[in-house]
Amino acid sequence: MTIARASEVGGFVNVVGRVISANPDVIVRKDGSGELNVVRGRIADSSGSIGFLSWKEFEHEEGALVKIVGASVRKFRDTPEIQINDGTVIETYRDSSFPEVAELAESEKVSISDLRDGMRDVSITLQVENWNQRTFETKDGDSRVVRSGDVMDPTGRCRLTAWCEFDPKSGDTIRIEGGRVQSWQGSPDMVIDNLEQVEILADTPWEKIDPDNHWVDVDLDSLRKGGSRRGISTSGVIVAIMPGSGIIERCPECRTILRDGVCPEHGPQRGEEDLRLRFVLDNGVTNANLMMFREGSESFLGMSMDDVKGEISSIGEEAFVSNLRNRVLSRKVAVHGRCVVDDRGAMVFADRMEVMELNPAKEAEEVMQRWGVVL
Repeated sequence: MTIARASEVGGFVNVVGRVISANPDVIVRKDGSGELNVVRGRIADSSGSIGFLSWKEFEHEEGALVKIVGASVRKFRDTPEIQINDGTVIETYRDSSFPEVAELAESEKVSISDLRDGMRDVSITLQVENWNQRTFETKDGDSRVVRSGDVMDPTGRCRLTAWCEFDPKSGDTIRIEGGRVQSWQGSPDMVIDNLEQVEILADTPWEKIDPDNHWVDVDLDSLRKGGSRRGISTSGVIVAIMPGSGIIERCPECRTILRDGVCPEHGPQRGEEDLRLRFVLDNGVTNANLMMFREGSESFLGMSMDDVKGEISSIGEEAFVSNLRNRVLSRKVAVHGRCVVDDRGAMVFADRMEVMELNPAKEAEEVMQRWGVVL
């Protein structure tokens, strides 16, 4: 089957593909009893590409066309991966019409919207928004430096972490080859481990992006069906105000929300007050949980956290939620922020939210066009 199909079905598969990369690696046994020599790499055909992990010798070099029989596809985090075991047969394949490495490698280039947790050998072009570094101590007492910052492309934003002496400037355009993706705060972000994986480009393949106004419009249905993303804007109707909207208490050690004064990790605590708002956002096709933390909540309400505390103290929590319900329930809103997608659904974390003023005639026309209604 094609690699694209194998990535979707999972289980045992037979595929033909060209080796894009193949690198020896070592896996340390969890029980500390030693190490296992493996080969990690990537193969591709005209339908797409997939990473592989070979638990046995893999003697085929970059560019080789191979047929793999009896491999299994499993997910590493959010990313499908071919597992090559002792029972897998790998043999040289011949097909003069099969695309060459250069053609397949060009199709390997991805954008931020394509990133999924667990991806390896990622090729991507990014614009640096900001950059900083910090020093920390490992469990062994050693000092390490990690460099990181926010990066963008026309499809969104993510974080980039560098475990090497890479120090770009704000506005630089960089090219990453062989990077990996790791989840950070629920979103897939880029990681590089050495300077050979990255270069600063002289030219930018797109017009310079303004970081202050870079939000990519994505409808709620596409967000729900896709992966976690940053830097998105979407819209929908508020159909519910969820419990826990208003003043909450967090654990001072881990910031987890306290339940009856108790943190599940640290036990009874004297909580630190915080502000958040929780809604359900619906666009008529799908829905998502919508959450706003203190800064976004204060901006939307036009009130500081102290003002909210004072109002709740004066009129009560139920009255505060009732006023909030009257303000937003059944109203269409535009939100800007990030979206985390997992097995439980989609959660939109809004940095900013505005209630949209609707034009009934325009809304009716859009509905008729969408559903092909002819009057």
